[in-house]
Amino acid sequence: MKQVAPPPFLLAAPLRRNAGNLAKLLGYLFHAVFPDKRWAVPSRSPATKKPDMDATPIPRIVWQTNFTDRYTLPLWLNHLHNRRFSRPFEHRYLGDAEMDEYMRAKASPRVRDAFFRLQDGAARADLWRVQALYSEGGAYLDVDAPPVRPLERILQGREALYLTHHEEYTNLFMATMPGNPVYEEFLDEIAGNIERFVPEKGKVKTVYYVTGPGALEKVLARHRIDYVPRNRAAVQGAYSNERFQYADRPGSKWKYKTVFIDRTEYRKGAPLAPKDDSQG
Repeated sequence: MKQVAPPPFLLAAPLRRNAGNLAKLLGYLFHAVFPDKRWAVPSRSPATKKPDMDATPIPRIVWQTNFTDRYTLPLWLNHLHNRRFSRPFEHRYLGDAEMDEYMRAKASPRVRDAFFRLQDGAARADLWRVQALYSEGGAYLDVDAPPVRPLERILQGREALYLTHHEEYTNLFMATMPGNPVYEEFLDEIAGNIERFVPEKGKVKTVYYVTGPGALEKVLARHRIDYVPRNRAAVQGAYSNERFQYADRPGSKWKYKTVFIDRTEYRKGAPLAPKDDSQG
C-alpha cells in the first residue's frame, strides 16, 4: 500500500486534538447545566472565500449528514472548525428525507433499490456519500472528523483523496472529481453486498464490511492508489465522542448492530420496513 502525504505540518493533528479535548471538557460542564441545549446546522452554507482554482480540480463542495441537525456544544464547535477550514467550499448538509430524495434523483435503479433496503442510518450514509461524490464530486467529512489543515491545502494537486488508518482504508474523509470510475466500482460493490447479504449463524457481518471501508477496500485492492495517512488530513473524534454525537439517541452507533438490511424485495412505491436513522 503506497502512501503519499501532503507536505507535513507535524503539530497539526496534536493541536487539533488538544483543542478538541478542551471542547469536550467544556461540553461536559455546559451540558451538565444545560442538558437540552442544541445548535441547528443549516442545510446549505455558501463559500466565504474565493477559491484557489489552481489548487485542485475537485469541486468546492463539502457534503455531510447525521441522524439529527441539532448538535451538542462539542459537535457544534467541530462544525465551526470545519467551516473555518473549508471557507472556499459550499457546505451541504442532508438529513434523512433529503438523502432519500437525492438517491431517488441521482442513483441508478440498482443502487437506489439497494439503498432503500438499508435500515441503519450509518449504512445509508455510507452509500449516499459515494453516490453524491460520484454524481457531483467534492469532499465528504464525517461530522466528528475535523480537518487538520485547510481543505484546499490537503487536496492540493489531487483529483481524488484516499485515506488510511493503521494500514486500512477509511471513508471518514473522501474527496474526488465527479464521475470517478473507482467510485462507480464502489457503488457496484456495495449494491452487490446488499443484494447478497444473508446473516450467517456464528458470523457477524457489520456495516463496516457491507457498506463501509471494508467493502470499499476490496475495490481499491484492484487499483494502484496513492494513500494519505489519516492524521495528515483529519482527526476523528477530536471535538466529540459517542456521548455528544448520540446524546439524543444513546446506544445507536452502527457498531452495535448486526441486522441492518431489509431482506424483503424492495418495490418502488412499496412501504419500507422501519429503519434506524443513526449515522456516523
